[in-house]
Amino acid sequence: PNKMFNACNLGGFAIYHVPGYKVFLDDRVELFGDEYLDNFVRAGEDGKSANALAEWQRQYGRFDFAFVLPGSGFDTTLRTQTEWQLLGETPAAVFYKRRK
Repeated sequence: PNKMFNACNLGGFAIYHVPGYKVFLDDRVELFGDEYLDNFVRAGEDGKSANALAEWQRQYGRFDFAFVLPGSGFDTTLRTQTEWQLLGETPAAVFYKRRK
């Protein structure tokens, strides 16, 4: 299945609309534990997102897609990395695909 990096509040949407994709996390964040969620929130800050994304891909495998909040550190990072292509953008979310 395709692996998707996503903001936690977009995971449920992705699970519903593209059930074959494996999401990074979803709004059932209490199942992931406080430390995991704290790390995710800190990683979303500008300047920390690139390292966090690289580390998570080493741990969990390469992401094929990214579904993030506009203006977040993740969005800023993905916009500047040439391996990611912006596919769509709304005021609520931004969707990227990894280039081959």
